[in-house]
Amino acid sequence: MRKKILVTGADGFVGSHLVAALRQDDNIVLTHSFSDGDIACGKLDVDQVDHVFHLAALTFVPQSWREPEEFYRVNVMGTETVLEFCRRHESSITYISTYVYGHPQYLPIDEKHPVAPNTPYNHSKYLAEQLIQFYSAAFSVKATVVRPFNIYGYGQSAQFLLPEILGQLMDRSKETLDLMSLTPKRDYIYIDDVIDMLIKTSAPKHEFEIYNVGSGQTVSVYEVAKMAMAACCIEKEIVSKQRKRQNEVTDICADIGKAKREFGFAPRVTMMDGLKKIVKLWRANEKN
Repeated sequence: MRKKILVTGADGFVGSHLVAALRQDDNIVLTHSFSDGDIACGKLDVDQVDHVFHLAALTFVPQSWREPEEFYRVNVMGTETVLEFCRRHESSITYISTYVYGHPQYLPIDEKHPVAPNTPYNHSKYLAEQLIQFYSAAFSVKATVVRPFNIYGYGQSAQFLLPEILGQLMDRSKETLDLMSLTPKRDYIYIDDVIDMLIKTSAPKHEFEIYNVGSGQTVSVYEVAKMAMAACCIEKEIVSKQRKRQNEVTDICADIGKAKREFGFAPRVTMMDGLKKIVKLWRANEKN
């Protein structure tokens, strides 16, 4: 059924992909981006909608250590702005959160795993989750929280690992692939699979619920680098600086059983196929 939908953070990596997919499904899509004003200002100048996808946030973890106050202001108070909009207009909401479990007590990590945010960014997102849960209980705002693990895909900022690896590989002036550490393991999920799951939540099944979104597999930085080389048919010596980020988690793997049971969610894009898609789009864009 055709819906009227608002996407905040619409010009971001996930937001731009989501807007395109929603419009392709013939929905009426309204957008809010940074250029439209400060999301934390307390007001959204938008007409009533059926559903809101709230993606607007500051996201780069190292920056959150340098500017924690701004991360809490934008990510928490921006969410309160959106929740007030939903309360007034009786709109449901999907919130895209992040990895909030901290150092794993067990693997794979399900939604019942204890929460222990380990960076200002992760903590700001968890506080926003708690605010959403309160609005759901107190004001009957139907809400779905999606906790994606490591999203990747074409158009992602060069600050993130995969664009950094591919950028170095395709830079002909660089003879080596220089990385901070090769050992951390992550659960990578391709952007198209994340978008599929987000769209499924536009018809919420519960008053409030949380879902992990990942591949259910764990891959090390070294393995990612080797797959990236295979995807773009370029070999370079891998050089590790043997440095870890502040309070870094060493191994992450998602239990996605809940999303599978309730939404039929299943990742369709393998890591290698996802990397090949990025390389193909990257090279096509270079030619243009």
